[in-house]
Amino acid sequence: MKQINDKEFSMNATTKEQYLKFKEEIKSKSHRHAFYIAYYIFKHHIGKDSETDLVDPQVIEKYLDDVVIPACHKGLYHGYITGTGGDCINYSIKHFKEMVRWHYNTYAEQEDEK
Repeated sequence: MKQINDKEFSMNATTKEQYLKFKEEIKSKSHRHAFYIAYYIFKHHIGKDSETDLVDPQVIEKYLDDVVIPACHKGLYHGYITGTGGDCINYSIKHFKEMVRWHYNTYAEQEDEK
């Protein structure tokens, strides 16, 4: 089973090569909802500073809280997204956000091949 940790989103500037690997993986097979959300954040450079190319983790967290969680709330409540639900809604949201962070960081922290 994959190890999911609770650290912040990576601040690394993302590269086209990392994006293409992410895109290739998303086309290769079906994934859980958190993977698609991480891909969307990665693809659209949410939180990226245009001057430094670094990512602000707080901007991504705010995006998750203000945009994604409200849109996914019904799926989280019924357990469709994380396998929990109902009385566990706070755990579902926490777990979902951890999964999004983990998937995002998996690609943002990859080294480019030279």
